[in-house]
Amino acid sequence: MVILEPTTQAPETTETLRLWGFRSVTAATAEEALRLLSESQCIALVVDLDLPDVDVLGLVSAIRQHETTRHLPVLGMVSQDDGASVELARQSGCNAVLTGATDTHRLAMELEAALAHPDRACASV
Repeated sequence: MVILEPTTQAPETTETLRLWGFRSVTAATAEEALRLLSESQCIALVVDLDLPDVDVLGLVSAIRQHETTRHLPVLGMVSQDDGASVELARQSGCNAVLTGATDTHRLAMELEAALAHPDRACASV
């Protein structure tokens, strides 16, 4: 899976997901995330929707339009539930949006749920 988030948070997220049995790589930019998704056997994308200078919603939309990546579960994370960010994430095609402080255990559980039920409607948790 590919994780697009600030590099300061990446080690904690990567370690928690490893403990849950997931192997992940971290991307620093949307372009790098797209490259990794197209070159690897990725099963999901976890993206921080608060990243500055990154059109992450455009990234999610691009993933949904590409033949080889449109099936991938996409989990978005946003620091505050302002309603607008969650709605944009839903419209762009996120499978789930986690709001509030990053809770890596909740992320892992939502990732498992998204993989088990890839066609479910976007959940905000």
